[in-house]
Amino acid sequence: MPIENYLLPGEKILFWSDFQVTYEEAKYKIYITSLRLVLFGESGLVFKKEDIITEGFRQITALQFT
Repeated sequence: MPIENYLLPGEKILFWSDFQVTYEEAKYKIYITSLRLVLFGESGLVFKKEDIITEGFRQITALQFT
């Protein structure tokens, strides 16, 4: 299932990463939308498992990249 299926009505993708980041030992692509920050991960070859983490911009106070 593509990331578009998880977007809210009227929400638009403004930026997406060409690379993956690791969060809690899982790999995600980063999407910045008009409403929130989205981490979207897929795993599995035959049976795809999707994992999504979202945070509204008001809830984000800092970001750290290492």
